[in-house]
Amino acid sequence: MVPGDSGASMCPDEGLVAYDALGATLTNLGRMPEARAQHERALAIHLALLGPDNPLLASQYNNLGTIDLVTGRTAAARRCFERSLEIQTRSLAPDHPDIAASVNNIGLALLDGGDPEAGLEKFRRPSAASRRAAPARRPTSGGPSATRATRCAPWAGSRRAAPPTCGP
Repeated sequence: MVPGDSGASMCPDEGLVAYDALGATLTNLGRMPEARAQHERALAIHLALLGPDNPLLASQYNNLGTIDLVTGRTAAARRCFERSLEIQTRSLAPDHPDIAASVNNIGLALLDGGDPEAGLEKFRRPSAASRRAAPARRPTSGGPSATRATRCAPWAGSRRAAPPTCGP
């Protein structure tokens, strides 16, 4: 059972889908503390079922990093994005678009955290990887292919604090 659960009889996979979907919905509504709690539950289920280095965990860390970034917790966001990247680099090709998105998210955290030069360097890296890995008709920015952090930018003014949970 996941801490904070009521103990309802839900198989772990159903709980994972439910917590992840609820977290995404709450993120889109700008309800970041509630969204974070749901994504933390999804991460706990992933960890219990799959172990700490399973490639599926990368998206959970990315979700938490996005929430941290839009709530102004750039150091916590960077740790989450770096953990996501660490997992991805062990399981994906170096020019995979997910790796490019994680590097881009680290760049956003660096930029928002006051290190624009380091952020700019991160932005340069995924653009080349994305061009190699992506089909010619795929958009290069915005729309459905934009990173979660970019799509959540409208809530960047919300500065509610949440406890850090990323990284070992």
